[in-house]
Amino acid sequence: LEPIRRSYDAVGAPRAVLGPKGRTIYANRPFLDLFRRHAGGSMDAVTAALGGNDEAVREFARMVKSAAAGIAGQADFELKRGEDGHEWRRFEAVPLSSFPGYVVIRVENVTRQRDLADVLRAEQRRFADFLEKAPVGFYSADEDGAIVYMNGPLADWLGVTPAAVTGALRLEDLVVSEGGRAGAPYDPFGGDGSTVRGEAVLRRANGSQMAVEITQS
Repeated sequence: LEPIRRSYDAVGAPRAVLGPKGRTIYANRPFLDLFRRHAGGSMDAVTAALGGNDEAVREFARMVKSAAAGIAGQADFELKRGEDGHEWRRFEAVPLSSFPGYVVIRVENVTRQRDLADVLRAEQRRFADFLEKAPVGFYSADEDGAIVYMNGPLADWLGVTPAAVTGALRLEDLVVSEGGRAGAPYDPFGGDGSTVRGEAVLRRANGSQMAVEITQS
């Protein structure tokens, strides 16, 4: 293990090597520094750093056990920092080549990625909420003209539900054709999609018609 020890001593990210019984054989300085408040960098320190999250502790143990059997795995865990702080770390458990039963633990800080993902999800939820509450109809169609999204207000005006329309109807089923003009199936104006705004007539579920102005992009 000496070459591995020298290699990991030079790595700036936390690394540790576990023996066949799950005992810590080696941990580099970044690993020890990361868990220095929890039993000096042992695997007990890792479980302690998980902050009493029993499911995370069980998942970490399963991951280590699988790696000892030759199957690598990874998972993201939230580590507590102080009273209100936290950070996300990605743990990888990898079998150590030529040493059956030995496992390498790699730890990477993915807090920024996770926090950014949370922000993006929140923005997506706000945007979806805006679409559903806006007094404007929104729809999206794929290149074949199939409806892939319709918001609630437009569905209400047409007398349908978004679930019933999505994936089941095409744009041509909703737009009243004028003279049978051929064009791109996603273009309600019967052209090639270059028209970005224009008037159209939509067909309601009860057979009546509704004049609208459509802006497409």
